[in-house]
Amino acid sequence: TVKNLQEKGGLFQWGIAADILTFSIEIALTSMLFQIFKRQNETQTRIATYARFAMIMVMGVNLLVYLSPLLILKNTALLQSFAQNQIHSLVALFFDIHAAGILLWGIFFGIHLLFLGSLVIQSSQHPSLLGWLILVGSGGYILESVNEFCLSGNDNIGIVVNGLLAVVVLGEIGFAIWLIVKGIKNPPAAT
Repeated sequence: TVKNLQEKGGLFQWGIAADILTFSIEIALTSMLFQIFKRQNETQTRIATYARFAMIMVMGVNLLVYLSPLLILKNTALLQSFAQNQIHSLVALFFDIHAAGILLWGIFFGIHLLFLGSLVIQSSQHPSLLGWLILVGSGGYILESVNEFCLSGNDNIGIVVNGLLAVVVLGEIGFAIWLIVKGIKNPPAAT
């Protein structure tokens, strides 16, 4: 891993740039979803929005963790202060922390999807099937994190998680396509 990181640091930095772009887009998407659903149920919309913004904040902090191995390997004083196996262990530790960070933001994303699915179900503008797929599948993100953090990666629960994640992906992609194709119809203004 260390050798690959040293030899392909530029490629790794492009990955960092892609992550920055991703959570920048997440901010815009979250704001748009808030605008779409705020009139329908403001409380649920705010919970969904806050959960997704919490996810974005964890993603940002996690990006710093992900960048840490590259910073370690560029610091010549640090490289001279520690034995090679210690540097390798430190790099591996940061990658493990980053993986845990992904699971952490997954909890917030699952909460966001739980409320988003409920909002889609309640909406007369969107197919309730997509809402049900999002709502049911949201448990996949939450259960995956609970399984890894609390249950040491139980294989049987892992199978359930994979099924739920497949369901939520269908709902998320279906909802995105629905929004692109059908768009949003503004309700008539109150007179």
